[in-house]
This record gives sequence, structure tokens and C-alpha cells, in this order.
Amino acid sequence: MRQAIRRTYLSAALLIAALAVLGVAVVRGQSDGQYPTDQWYAQFWENTGLNGEPASSGFTNAINYRWGLGRPLEGQDTFSVRWTRSAWFSAGVHRFVATIDDGMRVWVDDLLILDAWGMSAEHVVSKDVPVGEGWHNIRVEYQDLGGTATAILDWSPVSGGNAYPNWKGEYFNNVSLIGAPAVVRDDRYLDFSWGFGSAALNLPADNFSARWTHTFNGVPGQYRLDLTSDDGARLYVNDQLVIDNWGVQASARRSADYWFAGPANLRVEYFEATGVASLRLDIVPVAGGEGLLPPTPTPVPPPTGDTVTCAVLPTASQGVVISARPLNVRAAPGTGSALIAQLQPCSQPLLTGNRSSDDLWAEILTDNGQIGWVLRQYLQTIGDAGEGVG
Repeated sequence: MRQAIRRTYLSAALLIAALAVLGVAVVRGQSDGQYPTDQWYAQFWENTGLNGEPASSGFTNAINYRWGLGRPLEGQDTFSVRWTRSAWFSAGVHRFVATIDDGMRVWVDDLLILDAWGMSAEHVVSKDVPVGEGWHNIRVEYQDLGGTATAILDWSPVSGGNAYPNWKGEYFNNVSLIGAPAVVRDDRYLDFSWGFGSAALNLPADNFSARWTHTFNGVPGQYRLDLTSDDGARLYVNDQLVIDNWGVQASARRSADYWFAGPANLRVEYFEATGVASLRLDIVPVAGGEGLLPPTPTPVPPPTGDTVTCAVLPTASQGVVISARPLNVRAAPGTGSALIAQLQPCSQPLLTGNRSSDDLWAEILTDNGQIGWVLRQYLQTIGDAGEGVG
């Protein structure tokens, strides 16, 4: 009798163990099935937070939906979706691009790479992600909060593996470019008109700042740089300040001509205080300047013992060149900057009113319309006429 009982318990234990193993196998099979390799596994909810059991599920070849005012769930104006799949990636940087109305989140191997969750009009967001070669699990979550509904997602390798082939944009939740950026992305152009809106969903509409960096490698020659902003912006070329348009203001434009003789590192800094926000940078070759090289720079005259006294006096809008030799006009403050023109002794260039941060250089406008910089010690102005030097 005892042996029969023992055999019964043993059989039950083996059955329970077998069922447990089978249950694990079933769970694993379901989990693996949610990341198919040839298509997306889709789950739909009749709420906006993917809560509870999904109302329906199925498979689809792509996430490419413009439902408009239509609905994937009949009679349901608000809903949410989760798509999952495993995809093969080559090694390198891949750009994920989403077109959405309202919100979307994207994970690669449980790493959140794109977070645009919340109500919005249709817009496009992108993210460049370094990915190792092999299979990777992708999870996409979407919510429609009413009105029109759009959900489109795709990705492609970035040429050369450069995560920021255009402008690397870093956006900050303050006006001083301080701390870690709240958003980092690749911006194809610097041509933004945000109006009273924000530059990104997780940035405020007011009191933010941004920094963009880019390597410019155009045909050697002379270029006109136009920087327009509301509120403030400034442009650096190879870490030299070329255009300073910094300040709380309505939309204002400043320009400068610059000689590029090879690759140059550009940096644009911007801040928005309140009201309308916009920024634009144009880099346009000067007619006839393409392919030309700047004149061979000549040494800067020594700072003392090489000035002249001129019969003319400076005015509020014009300075007087008091250098005994032609005064070099450079594209940016600094003797290492490209030479773009020369001013003759006692000539009277127009003043823009801008000075370099170290107060050693003054910005002027030459007779042929070029904007450049000269050493202040050789430019007499109305404020320092009594000193005999500019």
C-alpha cells in the first residue's frame, strides 16, 4: 500500500514537473513570437496607455499608417499600439525617423532611443543610434489622443557612420547653454521658425538655448555669412567670433564676408528669451569669389611708432585709419584670420559698432561693401580721438 502511495506521489511530482517545463516552454514561445524576424507583431488597446489586455493583435509588414480620422479599432477615437520585432543591422550608425500624431516611443534592445510621448500635431523626429552587427529587438509604442492619427517609423544606415552628418544640435532647458543638453539631434539645415512654439516636445517654448556644430568644406573662396535670429545668436569659425547678434531682440540679421580655404569648424550659439523664436544661417558664395584664394597676408604693423596724423577727424559713423601703412582688414578678429582687404592711411571706413570680446578689434564696412575687422589701435574713433590711436 505504501509503495502504491509512493508511486502515486512520484507520478504526480513528475507530472507537475513536466507541466512546469511545458509552461515555461509555452511562455518562452509566446515571448519569442512577439519579436518575429520577418514582420511586426502588433497589439492594439482601447485606451491610450497600453493598459490591461489588448483588444486585438496581429502581424504587419511595416509601421506606415496614416489613419487620419479613421480608426484601427471600430468606434474607438483614442487608442494605443505596441509593435515588436527583431531586425538585422549592419554595424554602424542608423537613423530612426518617426512621423507621428500624437505620441511615440522607440526602444532598441530595451534602450529608449526616441521619446516623443504626448499630444501633438503631425511632426517628424529622428535619432541617430550606433548599433552593433546582428539581430536587435525593436519595440515601438504609439498613442492617439484624439483627432487625426499617424504612425510611421523607418530606419536606415547613416553614410560614413557619422551620427551627425549635418548640424549637431544640442538644446538646453536654459538660456545659458549650461549643463547637459535636453535634446541632441542632427539638424539638416539651420532654418527654424518656431513662432511661439518650442524647438522640441521636451523643451519649453521660452527660455531655452541651443548650440550647433558642423564642419564646412566648400569650394575655397569668399562667402557671405548671414545670421538672422530672434532672440540672440552668434557664429564662430574655427573658434573665432565672426558674427555677434547676441541679445534680446526682434528678428535681426548680421552679415560678414569670410575666406574659406579648406575645412572649417562652424559653431552657432542661440538663445530664446520670450515671444517669437527663430534662427537662420545662410552661407552663400560671393559672385566671382569662388575658387579664389585670399591675398597673401602681410605682417601686422608693430603697435607703436607707426602711426600718422590725418587732416580728417572721426565721426559717430566713421573712423579714421591712422596706420602709416595699409591696414589689414580680416574676416574675423585675430591675426590668424583670413585677410580680405586693406585700408589706406587716413581712409574713413564705416563703423558697425561691434568690437571683439577682448576689445582689441573693431568691425568696419569697406568701400566695396565688405564687412571685416581691424586692430583698434590703428583706427581712430570719436570716443578716443584725444588719445591719438584707434
